[in-house]
Amino acid sequence: MMNGINYNMEELLPLVEKLTIQYTSNESSSITYETAKMLLSAIVYCIREDAQAREHGDADLDPEEVHRKKLNLRMSGNNKSAKDAYEEGYGLVIKKVKKALVLYNHIMEDFRAYENIAYYDTVVKGMPAFFQYYDAKFNPENHILTLDYPTIKSVHHLSGIDAIYQYLEYIFLEQLFLKAFSEDVIIRLLKRFDENYNELFINAASIVLENAAGCFLAQKQISSLKIEKEDLTVIKEFVQGKNKAELKEKINEIIHTIIKHVYGGNTALYKYLSADADDFSVRLLTAAENNCLDSLFPVESMK
Repeated sequence: MMNGINYNMEELLPLVEKLTIQYTSNESSSITYETAKMLLSAIVYCIREDAQAREHGDADLDPEEVHRKKLNLRMSGNNKSAKDAYEEGYGLVIKKVKKALVLYNHIMEDFRAYENIAYYDTVVKGMPAFFQYYDAKFNPENHILTLDYPTIKSVHHLSGIDAIYQYLEYIFLEQLFLKAFSEDVIIRLLKRFDENYNELFINAASIVLENAAGCFLAQKQISSLKIEKEDLTVIKEFVQGKNKAELKEKINEIIHTIIKHVYGGNTALYKYLSADADDFSVRLLTAAENNCLDSLFPVESMK
C-alpha cells in the first residue's frame, strides 16, 4: 500500500515512467528527485480521486447509478488496476475543474465583496489565476492560491482542485446568505465591527449571521442587523445559566429557524452556517461573562 492507496510502488512506477516521458516531451528520462516526487504525487492524487468517487459517488450520476457502483465495488473488491484508477481519476480531476469554472462564473455574475479587500482579491483577482495555471496532469495537488479570505469551514485539509471546488462552494453559499440582506446594512455592520474591516482577514458571513442571531434573540427585525444597547441585556439573560453545549444547541436552532423562514430551508446552507455555532457559542459565553457583548454585537453609536 502506498500513501493510503491500495497499490504498491511496483504498480505505480510504470505510471511514473510514462508521466515522466510526457513531462519531458520524450526528450529525456532523467529528472530531478523533486520532479519525480511531484509526478508520483500527481498519480496518487488522481487515484485517490477515483477511490473517493467510487466510495462516495460521482455527483453527476443519478442516485441509482451511484448505488450500483457502490454495490459493484463491495462485491468485486479493489480489482481495478493502478493504470485504470489513475486514468479515471485524472478524468475526474478534469471534470471537477470544468465544474469549478462553471460555478465560479455563476458566482461572478453578482459577486459582492462588501468592500473587504481580502474577499475581493481572493475571489475576483486571484481565482482566475487558478484556472489559467492549474496543472491537472503533472501537479494536480497544487492549487496555486493561498485563499486568504477565510471561509467559515476551512479547506486547508484539502489540496488541488478539491480545495478550490470546495472553497467556491462555500463562497457560493456565503453569497446566497448575504444577499438576503441589504448591502448597505452589511457594510454599516462591518464598519461598526471595525472601522478598518476592509483591511482585515475576516469572514463577513459569520459576522452577519451572529448579528442576525442577536436580532432574533432581541426580537428585532433580522434584516436590520442592528443591535441597540438595551438589546445586550436581553442577550445576556439568554446566555446566563447555559453551558457551551446548551448554548451551541440553541444557536443551531436559531440558525435553522432563520434558514427555514428566509432561505426555504436550504439544507446545504444550514450545514455550512451551523459550522459557526461551536466557535460562536464559546465567544458568546465569554463575552457575556465579561460584560463585553458589544464586541460581538457592535452597537450603533448615537450621533
